[in-house]
Amino acid sequence: MARPRERKAAAGDDPRLLAEIRAFYEGRLKSRPAALPGAGGAFPAVAHGPVWALKNGGWLLPEHTVGWDVCCWASAHLAGPGGGPFLFTDEQLRFMLWYYATDSAGKFLSPTVVLQRCKGWGKDPLAGVIALAALCGPSVPFVGDEDGVVRGRREESPWIRLLAVSQQQTENTMGAIRALAPPDVREDLAIRVVTTLVRPTDGSAGFITAITSNPDAAEGARATLTVCNETQNWTRSNSGIAMMGVVRGDAAKSPPERQARVLHICNAARVGVESVGLSVREGWEEHGGADAGLMYDSLEAPPDAPLTAEAAPEVVESVRGDASWLTPDRIVQDIMDPSTPPSESRRKWYNQVVASEDAWLTREEWDSCLDRDLPALEPGDEVAVFFDGGKSDDSTACVAVRVSDGAPFVVGVWQRPPDARAHNWVVDRGAVDKRVRDFYEHHNVVALWADPSHAVEDESMEQFWDSVVDGWHRDYGRRLRLKATSGHSVKWDMSSPANQKAFVHAVQATTTDVLEHAFVHDGDARLRAHVLHAVRYPTRFGVSISKDGRESRKKIDLAVCMIGGRMIRNIWLNSRRRSRGSIW
Repeated sequence: MARPRERKAAAGDDPRLLAEIRAFYEGRLKSRPAALPGAGGAFPAVAHGPVWALKNGGWLLPEHTVGWDVCCWASAHLAGPGGGPFLFTDEQLRFMLWYYATDSAGKFLSPTVVLQRCKGWGKDPLAGVIALAALCGPSVPFVGDEDGVVRGRREESPWIRLLAVSQQQTENTMGAIRALAPPDVREDLAIRVVTTLVRPTDGSAGFITAITSNPDAAEGARATLTVCNETQNWTRSNSGIAMMGVVRGDAAKSPPERQARVLHICNAARVGVESVGLSVREGWEEHGGADAGLMYDSLEAPPDAPLTAEAAPEVVESVRGDASWLTPDRIVQDIMDPSTPPSESRRKWYNQVVASEDAWLTREEWDSCLDRDLPALEPGDEVAVFFDGGKSDDSTACVAVRVSDGAPFVVGVWQRPPDARAHNWVVDRGAVDKRVRDFYEHHNVVALWADPSHAVEDESMEQFWDSVVDGWHRDYGRRLRLKATSGHSVKWDMSSPANQKAFVHAVQATTTDVLEHAFVHDGDARLRAHVLHAVRYPTRFGVSISKDGRESRKKIDLAVCMIGGRMIRNIWLNSRRRSRGSIW
């Protein structure tokens, strides 16, 4: 496949050359077996998203896509390693087909796309191809008048932003662009490439610009494509979270005909570190991506893949996908380096979203207790309910634990919204009171214990939750079979040393139950998120749990309520056993 040497608009490319390139790629996809990396081995890769999805023994491909036009254009124009034409691997090709997938009307299926792969996979070069195609190639879908086929055309006024929180990260993508477009390609495409800018030289509109850690500079409603580099490193301290707020706002304001898009390229995020990468991953796990127009594609090692010199080569070979340039032996040396924390090795080379070493529970430990056939909570089931009151910063949460099997069920969670609405936000006590009362009236509650916190009213300085908790005591106290204290059937103050000790013991018991698979849950995404946010916290009574920092926005209140509910359940079971026996 020769690359044309004359400047040609995408629509004017030699159709015979483009057809030849497409036939080459289609034939390659059909001739090679379709299977997940490592299939049949001890550690087959775990795939999320459509790129490694199978259908009827072959690859699942989109019905409508501009990806064929873009890939053929890229192979006809851009340079690959060694100076030849740029050739996509099969994995890269399928990603491009899905990245540019549309409906029959030419609307992109996924305005936001996340590409998560292991370190060294080649995310920056692929992002460079997408950026150059957005500037010069047939990246905008349109529907043919005669045949109704979705095809690609050049964007009339492209504005492409390469965003990162460090100069090195923007340089990674800009360096890839320079490699893809050496001097002869720049002449062919009529573009000029400088340190942080790519512009057409033939009078055409548009540009590619690199921006580092500057939300104000990133703001602009006219962006057609925003490439967000290494979003697992976008945190509050480096303005990454603020910058993502700008990106989302700009994309939302973009007119429909412009079809503004956002591409995240990242490694696996660190659990417990508040980052854009982690929040997008957790949001995708909790809600899925369809409603938000999000495609999340990742290739990861299985949760039980060991981090050993014997197993790592096979695991890395699976996780690298088609990135054959990654050498497992060299990667194993980095994995075995004693100065590299295991969590970092799993994150970088196994592409696993893992907790730090001080996490209370890992994803794998929690998810291993999921029971997809867990019976739903019935009104007649005995339940122990624990309530944790917040006001504005901490969440307010309530969890019921079924006495028969110890399974937790979220009654409700109320927390500050993560955007402008959060200003001066205070939990609606009336809504909380109504929800807890409604649950009590329709379920067999043996105990309702509440830690009201020490939050106070802004004006009266009275305890914020006392009136609500006292109301539960007055209305339900006589019917509750297990009282929180001798003086109050509901109020259970966590600040009491005796209660702290009881809670720490409950943390340890719950930890043991999870690790020994003596625990079941229904997979509630809200509870899962709070459990995974919790870190181990040493106290004088033993190891408890806490947030990863006093100002952390990662809430754990549902996890606290779950532990509290299981503590109440154990007390209730033990009290029933004693009452049924005979004393001699």
